[in-house]
Amino acid sequence: MFLTFKGNAVGRIICIDGMYIDKNSSIKELPQLILTETLSFCIKKDYDYAIYKNLLDIKENFETHNLLLSNGFIEVKTEDIFNKCYAVNMNYPISLLLDIETIIKEPYRNTERVKNAIIKTRENLKKALTRLYEGHLVLIFERDVIYKRLVQKICRENGVPPYQMVPRTLGPLMCVPYGNILRRNVVPNTVTKALHTEKLFNPNLKTFKIGPYPNYLSLELQIKTIASFDRPIILVDDILHKGYRIKALDPILKSEKVDVHKIIVGILSGQGKEIMDIQNREVDCAYFIPKLRAWFYEDALYPFIGGDSLFRGSYPQRNLIPSVNLILPYAVPTFLKGASTKDIFNLSKVCIENSKMLLEAIEEEYEAINERSLTLQNIGDALVYPRYPEHGKFMYYDLTLSPSVYLKNDLEQLEKLEPILT
Repeated sequence: MFLTFKGNAVGRIICIDGMYIDKNSSIKELPQLILTETLSFCIKKDYDYAIYKNLLDIKENFETHNLLLSNGFIEVKTEDIFNKCYAVNMNYPISLLLDIETIIKEPYRNTERVKNAIIKTRENLKKALTRLYEGHLVLIFERDVIYKRLVQKICRENGVPPYQMVPRTLGPLMCVPYGNILRRNVVPNTVTKALHTEKLFNPNLKTFKIGPYPNYLSLELQIKTIASFDRPIILVDDILHKGYRIKALDPILKSEKVDVHKIIVGILSGQGKEIMDIQNREVDCAYFIPKLRAWFYEDALYPFIGGDSLFRGSYPQRNLIPSVNLILPYAVPTFLKGASTKDIFNLSKVCIENSKMLLEAIEEEYEAINERSLTLQNIGDALVYPRYPEHGKFMYYDLTLSPSVYLKNDLEQLEKLEPILT
């Protein structure tokens, strides 16, 4: 068996003999956490291939089987019919950041109906992602885990403990989140001021720029405000791969003579590290993935819940941001190089269906709690950053309708393209 893998694999191989899990642990999604931590550590140590075969004196369970398959492992035929063998290629993995809970407001995100919808949609999404590049790893990260790691690193860099001190004592450095993570949080014992940025696509989706989040000050004025604190800063982001945001911010930071002490990110790729070397900046990370193929934010895949802004020269007057999700039929995900059109179609369909399932669960809870319907007019009551898929000029939404109603139309549009894509 080992020789077969040796012939198919390139580089170092890690063999995992099994998993011990404390079923009484209060840690959320402990099996997934253990697997992610193990594989990300192996990737950092230049392992390119992973084999899982239970050699412990415990019986393999169905949860482990599903866990491995949802992370990209494929089942390998062996003579041992009792303990199955699984393998995965860890070269150029996909990363998925699970962050949908941060978009849904209280009390809706903690209701049973919404929790069950989140569990179901995540299962669907993981299956769709593993089909894009069969046999290749899908690394799944919990936002809370990345958040805790970042806070520990920021506090250590600032010379303060990761818990609030009494009396309040502030470190000398200032924390400046410029992505999604920590945007609405304050780091213990650390001056925290978010830099609100957004990826703004042109209507043709061929180009984009990094600008201020809708209805916020320009990036220049935001950075002037940060400079007025007269403190060295720690820049913080979820991921640093292609570096669009930091490339846009770098010249403004230099022109305002802002002292960037360090950049700390959740996930750092080899390409991101090169960008920091070019800018001569020090960088640290929670996870280092040298060869990252693609990354996904869970919320950004779902229409009306997340996405990137589509900019036509002016910002909307309402608290509804015109956006684009990089899935069909809204856009062609050209960054998924090598994936078949059939699997891209499947991913797009799953994302729209997931969004519809989540919104229907939220709408039901909203109506049960408030005794009125959740519509586009009041969607901000349930979602932190409400958006809508922009379909072009002079195309308007009826704000008295629920968002899930419109997703039925988008699903029909997608299904019309199925004959040419599958």
